[in-house]
Amino acid sequence: RASTKPLFRFLVAETMGSCLGVPPRGDDLSSGRDGASYSVAIGRNKPLKRSRIAWNAEGPMTAGQLESKRDEFWETAPLFGGKIEIWNALKAAAEAAESQDYDLAQAIVDGANVILPKGVLGESYDELGNRYVIPDYCLSAPKNLVTENAGELKTDAAPPTRRTPDCAEDDDNDDDGLTFPLKLRLS
Repeated sequence: RASTKPLFRFLVAETMGSCLGVPPRGDDLSSGRDGASYSVAIGRNKPLKRSRIAWNAEGPMTAGQLESKRDEFWETAPLFGGKIEIWNALKAAAEAAESQDYDLAQAIVDGANVILPKGVLGESYDELGNRYVIPDYCLSAPKNLVTENAGELKTDAAPPTRRTPDCAEDDDNDDDGLTFPLKLRLS
């Protein structure tokens, strides 16, 4: 009686739409019927690297601009392919990794069955072989990020000064007697 086990595995792999085929003959998964060995590059999963990506924006970028750019990417990414559940998991993992909670990021990636062939979130695959590419600006802040201080305006102008009585005669409608240097840039 002939064994149907290898043929059954081949039929199941072919009919289920698997992108990772099983060789039709023999129980050895490393070689096919022609003797060639099979290997799948995306099957090699590496743990998430615990390092930040260092990059520079084309021009100085504020935190608000960075957040806006990230929001735009995450809102439009599912439209270009892949499953929305994987995109949501990658977003959560990227946010966890940026806050340096690499254990949480790894748990999210593992829970979603995301494969990281290089150990970075920038390029990943799901279990069906769909490729997901995340730009650097979603993974870390640029080195040339401009900081914004709330309520504090940085300027090189001098502090306000009291007006002298002789120049107060020129302006009839000025009651408080304070002057402020004003610098304007028109660009």
